[in-house]
Amino acid sequence: MMISRYPFEFTLHLMSLGLACTAALFAIYLIPVAGKAKAWLAFAGACLVLAINRVLETLSYSGILKFTYYYVVHDVLDVVMAGCLLFGIYFIRDIFSERRVSRRQLEKQLDELQRFQRVSVDRELSMKALYEENQALKTQREQTHG
Repeated sequence: MMISRYPFEFTLHLMSLGLACTAALFAIYLIPVAGKAKAWLAFAGACLVLAINRVLETLSYSGILKFTYYYVVHDVLDVVMAGCLLFGIYFIRDIFSERRVSRRQLEKQLDELQRFQRVSVDRELSMKALYEENQALKTQREQTHG
């Protein structure tokens, strides 16, 4: 016997369950792509706890699960989920600090390359000017001595 608080409650519970499981799979998929296994496992754990919580809630409201301490379990699962999210954020912070360091290194290399380019271009322009001046002097010498 389904005890529903609103007409589409069961549909929303199923959608929430599906999305939580999909998010957990994506988090696990990101481990080899982005590294930081601890962070992505923590996010996956939070998503799975959300899914478990949703299943227990659906079973409880449907009358299938008659569990006296459901609300205690629900609250404990909420705390576990929040902890998993917190750990995930803590472990993923390294990605951003590493990215900041890499960006600074790239900016430094770009600056060095731009300075090298300016020096090289200035040198080439100076050599071209000297060549033209040399040619003009040769032409002038040939006209005066020739």
